[in-house]
Amino acid sequence: MILPPVLIKIRVVKQSCRKFSIWLPVFFLWPLLLVLILVSIPFLLVFTIAYWNNPKARKSIRNYFSAIAMFFLLRGLEVNIKNNEEEVFIQLT
Repeated sequence: MILPPVLIKIRVVKQSCRKFSIWLPVFFLWPLLLVLILVSIPFLLVFTIAYWNNPKARKSIRNYFSAIAMFFLLRGLEVNIKNNEEEVFIQLT
């Protein structure tokens, strides 16, 4: 089973200053995300029935589920940005 990200770790390092780190707990947002998905599914079903013959509508329905899957697959993403003076590191775990 694929789980969405639990924590976002952000670390900023400047050459002239100290390091700054923060951990943001994302798992507190899971219930809100679940409610939003469950509330939007009936609207999606009505939209699907109303516009079944339109290929653009079918594509938007597939994109809805792809966006949800993409959020769940963000776990393990690491972004490392370096500059001459500072470094920013973001990790989703």
